[in-house]
Amino acid sequence: ATAALVFKYKSHRYAQSRAFELSQSVFQLLAEQAALHRRDPMVPGLLHVSHLRDALFLKCPQDLHLWPLVCQNVATNSNVRESELQSPGGAAMTWEWVGMDILGLPGNAPLGRVLDISLRRCTKYRVNRLEPI
Repeated sequence: ATAALVFKYKSHRYAQSRAFELSQSVFQLLAEQAALHRRDPMVPGLLHVSHLRDALFLKCPQDLHLWPLVCQNVATNSNVRESELQSPGGAAMTWEWVGMDILGLPGNAPLGRVLDISLRRCTKYRVNRLEPI
């Protein structure tokens, strides 16, 4: 019984940690999109939530169960505005970075790609221990 509680605790800690990392990736993507929008107003300043989800979990689909935690982290951040975009195909939820410029780029600096989803490489974990295989 104690081993099961320890495993459950470690699993919960891992999920919280991984969701935090994924949230940081979303914040970086939103900040980059905002910077692109400031440099070229023809580029939209917001991103579709479903597109972000698909990009984040393309390499690690087994982490998809963490998406609700990521959404909660992003939606409750005061630097992100959540809105619903109406289009002929229907409504879509979007996120927009409204915080200060965290990238610190001058107006004409080249933007590097921030979409490095593999902040932590995708690993499989043993069932009885949280150690990389």
